[in-house]
Amino acid sequence: MRQFLFVFFFLNSLIGFSQEEWVHINTRFGANSSEIKDAIPVVDTSNGNFAFFLQEYNGITGYLYNENQELISEMRVPLFPKKTPYFIGSVINDYLVTLFFKNGSGRKFSSIAFNFTTNKFVVKEELPIDLRKEVIVDSFNEMEILHLLTIIQGTSVLKLYTFDKESNIETKTIDLTEHEFSGIKGGEFYYMYFGPNGYGKTSQILKNEPMSLELTSSSSKAYFNEGVVTLTTDFQDDYTYLLNIDTKDGSWKVKELENKDFTKTELRSKSNSFIYKDLFFKVHVTPYRLVFSIYNKTTNELVKEFTINEDSEIDFKNSPIMLEGGDLSNYRELKRTKQFLRKIFRSNLGVSVYEREGLYVVTIGASEEIQRVNMSIMGGMIGGMIGGALFSAFNSYSKTKSTRIICLFDKDFSHVEGDNIPLNGFDIINNDSSNLEGNQLFESVFKYKDSYIRGAFNKKSGVYRFLKYTEY
Repeated sequence: MRQFLFVFFFLNSLIGFSQEEWVHINTRFGANSSEIKDAIPVVDTSNGNFAFFLQEYNGITGYLYNENQELISEMRVPLFPKKTPYFIGSVINDYLVTLFFKNGSGRKFSSIAFNFTTNKFVVKEELPIDLRKEVIVDSFNEMEILHLLTIIQGTSVLKLYTFDKESNIETKTIDLTEHEFSGIKGGEFYYMYFGPNGYGKTSQILKNEPMSLELTSSSSKAYFNEGVVTLTTDFQDDYTYLLNIDTKDGSWKVKELENKDFTKTELRSKSNSFIYKDLFFKVHVTPYRLVFSIYNKTTNELVKEFTINEDSEIDFKNSPIMLEGGDLSNYRELKRTKQFLRKIFRSNLGVSVYEREGLYVVTIGASEEIQRVNMSIMGGMIGGMIGGALFSAFNSYSKTKSTRIICLFDKDFSHVEGDNIPLNGFDIINNDSSNLEGNQLFESVFKYKDSYIRGAFNKKSGVYRFLKYTEY
């Protein structure tokens, strides 16, 4: 069945997508990849320029291309801030690109500014920012500015740091102390967001991208859209808390969305949520029942609700109940609803939503822990930069171990029959993976206009090659 699904996806990709060579970079490294640490793509959405950087142990090489994929300039910075090896984000403004880095603890920050017009650079070893007693939530990129959001440990005070192209830093304080978060240690937002022990993880959710259950099953999520950061947390059983922060002026608003399916008598239950546009999706599960609800996020009005009982068929799914182990050789299908409910109840419950071909594509299920190497974690990225966040999402989508069903709904959330599940960009790239197989390192995946770009370094040829996937 797994092979059938991939053949089916591949045939659909031939119908609706094209793949083409995009850019080849003959790097100075030749076949020696041991000097490279990271690959960093940066896109200027205002003029179509594309910058690409290969980070080395003792320097960094940058390439700038125009919208016709013609090389504008190439330059190398022969030194690198040794105390801050981890890339966190970028700022691009015409021919000036500034990259920002941090150390492992987040106490030290640096920047490298590339001027591709003059071929001059400015390295700032220590930026005036110290996150002592602060925990990083995530970083968010708006092309010409980079935001870094933190929470002071054990409090309801957040800090929003904004970096510009000159490495100037503006700080805004978001003080939620006046709002008590009931049922949580001390009523502080820190414990609401990172859990009662303060060790919870957060996932950044990208707009209209196919997010894996590994990411969406996190109890705390960060969204960024049109200058507004939205943090959600599902550590409380009876409520989902939403915090909206306007990055322009630092204003904020807290909203509580009630989990109407939760009852205190159900000691064995789990829930999680997902935000898409102005919709709030909630999934609640026990070993015997699952309730999937859609609400209007603004009015809290129930839009649609679906219930699954252990002895009933799942009449709104468009796929089999798929159990995947993170690779093609570990795939099987579950036949009974009872098996599905038990399996996802014992794992990390999640739901994800995106739109494709006029339909809502909804994935419901759970992820399981899997030991694997995550390139974005190895590179030290927080997740907010334009290439790192998308590659992290792609990497997770391609390798997550999960039990799931895929469902299709129309604009009114009526179930759409059929097994013709629309492809997404990650499916297209995965189906074409053979084109970059073999001796490929430092992979990158990012969006350029309406296309997906996938790149990798070939350690035999020393060429960094990009492929472009476009819907037609």
